Amino acid sequence: MKFSQETGLDGYTINAYNEESVTIIGPPAGERSLPSELILNQSFILTPLKLIRDWPPSQLDDISQPHFGPLLELNPEMVILGVGSKLRFPDQSILKELFSQGIGVEVMDSSAACRTYNILAAEGREVAAAIIIDKSSR
Repeated sequence: MKFSQETGLDGYTINAYNEESVTIIGPPAGERSLPSELILNQSFILTPLKLIRDWPPSQLDDISQPHFGPLLELNPEMVILGVGSKLRFPDQSILKELFSQGIGVEVMDSSAACRTYNILAAEGREVAAAIIIDKSSR
């Protein structure tokens, strides 16, 4: 699915999503040595100012509590967890460290997570998207 919303955000935005990849537009000003369009085929974490490529989980069942360490370091107010093409929920105990830090978590299918990330980022919210590119469905 291609997104066409123009946000005016000077940072990372998600331009397109399909089950095999996500296209990112960015990066923020000051990091222009990176390409302005990136196609990611691996799970990743994204904020308006930071991209963490190759986030280890390749499907929802792979996620464990330590995978959320990079998100804790980013200290967002909200995490949008995209779990692949079908909505499924991780065990709540895996998310307890995020909850204990006062970080909100919304679990969505990855397409909805990409759209929601763009909206919240455009509003200036401190949001992080953790998107799983589910390799088990290929």
